[in-house]
Amino acid sequence: MIDFTSSVLDGAITVHHLHAPEIQIVGDCDALGIWAMEDNIYWTTGKPNFFGAKHHFRGTGHYHEKYRKTPDGWRIAETRLVRLYSERDGVRIMPA
Repeated sequence: MIDFTSSVLDGAITVHHLHAPEIQIVGDCDALGIWAMEDNIYWTTGKPNFFGAKHHFRGTGHYHEKYRKTPDGWRIAETRLVRLYSERDGVRIMPA
């Protein structure tokens, strides 16, 4: 995962915001969370990238997560990103 992410973001400037978490405790050692997110990725090279953008990718959505309490503290057990909107170089690509 680290190698993939590093290669996708090589040469990029990224801004990733998470907002307004909603955390629900569902057991002594389990919790659920939803985080609103926005990400912006900027490339100065104009070379092809994973997102198909030449210079800018922007997206919004929510992270849906499951947390588990371990002997070392609370940890993310599962995470899923659901995008609501995205654009490439200023052109909306989602929703279609």
